[in-house]
Amino acid sequence: MLPRGSILCALALVATLAGVASATEQNAFDRAIGKYAPTFEEVFDLDRPLRTKGLCVCTPGLEPGFLFRETGTGRIVCGIPVFNADGSFGDAAFPCFEYQILAR
Repeated sequence: MLPRGSILCALALVATLAGVASATEQNAFDRAIGKYAPTFEEVFDLDRPLRTKGLCVCTPGLEPGFLFRETGTGRIVCGIPVFNADGSFGDAAFPCFEYQILAR
C-alpha cells in the first residue's frame, strides 16, 4: 500500500498535467483563429503597417473590412478601416457585427 503522501502527490501531478493539456489545446485553438482574425492589439499597432488576414463585407452597407478579435470577449468582428488623407491606416476602424467573410 502506498503512503498517503505519495497518493496526494500523484493526484496533484495528474491535476497539473490535465491543466497543461487544456491550456495547450486552447493555445492551439487561439493560433488557428489568429490565422484569420488577429487580435485587436495586433491590428491596431500603429508602429507597423496594417496587417490584416481575413477580409469581410459588412452586410448592412456592403462596406469592405477585415476581421479581428475584440479584447476581453474574443468575439470576431468585421472592422471597417479609416484611412488618413495620405492613404495610411488611421487609428480607428468602425466595428460591424453583421458581415459575410470573403473567400480567397
